[in-house]
Amino acid sequence: MGQVLRVLDAAQTRALINSLGPDVMSEDCTEQDIAGAISQQPKPLGELLLDQAVISGVGNVAKSESLFLAGLHPETTAADLPDESLVRLGRAIIQVMGDSYSCGGRWTHRVYRMAGKHCFECGTRIIMIRQGKQKRSTYFCPRCQPKG
Repeated sequence: MGQVLRVLDAAQTRALINSLGPDVMSEDCTEQDIAGAISQQPKPLGELLLDQAVISGVGNVAKSESLFLAGLHPETTAADLPDESLVRLGRAIIQVMGDSYSCGGRWTHRVYRMAGKHCFECGTRIIMIRQGKQKRSTYFCPRCQPKG
C-alpha cells in the first residue's frame, strides 16, 4: 500500500499530537525522560524505539545507531534492563539525533546498512534482522551488543 494522506481538523490534530511520546529532539527532553518513557515496556528495543506513542522522533536509522552506541541488543526488552542501561540508551538517542540534525541527516553510519561488513570497534560482522509487524530492518554488532 502506498502513502495515505489524511486531512485532520484541529481537534483531531491535537488528539494525534497528544498521543505522541516525548519528542527526543525537544530541548526539554532529557535522557531520563526517554528512559522513563521506555522503562517497563515489553516490546523488543528494536521495535519499541519506532513506536511514536512511546517516544517520538526516532526513525529506523537512528534506532540501529542508538542501540549500537548504547551497547544494547535490539531483541532485548526495556523491561529487562536496569535503569542505568535505559539512561545510557536515552543519552545515545539524544546524541544520534543531534548528530543527524547537525549533519543534515547525512552522518556516518556505524552499523546501519553495514550487514556483512566488519564492526569498526571489534571487527565482528554486522548482522541485519527484521523486527515487528512491518519487518523493519535492524542492524547490530553481536559482540558489541550482546544478547541477554
